[in-house]
Amino acid sequence: MSLRTKVSASQKTKRELRWMLLYVLVGITGVAFDFLVFFALVEFGIGPFVANAVGYLLGTALSFITNSRFVFRIRQFQIKRLGVFFLIAIASAIGSSIALTGLLHICSQDLVILKFAAMAPFLTAQYVLNRVITFGDAPEK
Repeated sequence: MSLRTKVSASQKTKRELRWMLLYVLVGITGVAFDFLVFFALVEFGIGPFVANAVGYLLGTALSFITNSRFVFRIRQFQIKRLGVFFLIAIASAIGSSIALTGLLHICSQDLVILKFAAMAPFLTAQYVLNRVITFGDAPEK
């Protein structure tokens, strides 16, 4: 392996780690926004199921916009990219809900621990799928 190849591999690893860290931070922001919208709508008398759907939708939309702009630096909006992002988010939400249900039936751990255990593999898969499929054409720098 040449020095140029080693440097290139090192730069790619740093870029990937940067993307992962920013993706997590953006995800936390999206979830916080989801909660904010949810509680605000409930406070204004909207039912919790409707408020949950609206909060999730807006939180996911915020995540898409910030991931596009600041994590993967893609400037051109594409409806297809948005659709794929939402499909991956919905599949992840369903998968983690199923996993949480299963864990609740077989474990007697704290609910927060079970929630994180159920979420972790799906959030990892969500990052990988979005990185490869949704934002696969992200610029190299």
